[in-house]
Amino acid sequence: MVMKQEIEKLIKENQIEVAITLGAVRLENIEIDSLGDVGAIGIFDVGDGYEVEGGLSFRFPEDVDYSFRGEDGDKPELITIAGKQLMYIGYNI
Repeated sequence: MVMKQEIEKLIKENQIEVAITLGAVRLENIEIDSLGDVGAIGIFDVGDGYEVEGGLSFRFPEDVDYSFRGEDGDKPELITIAGKQLMYIGYNI
């Protein structure tokens, strides 16, 4: 659980950097989710004043296994936030 709390703290402290890296306007509801991942809601600008929400889950690269896939089976993607590497997936909510 300590590692998940470390990811949660990293994302909360660097919300703007994470949002920019993922192309989101902002992040909301950053917390350890029911699957044990650190989850967030990304708010994305789709133009003409419209925004859409998308779910995000984060893990450290060493904790990624085959079950960590996006909604359409997409593989996790690597990002670097505040010098630390994270893997993330997206899904519709």
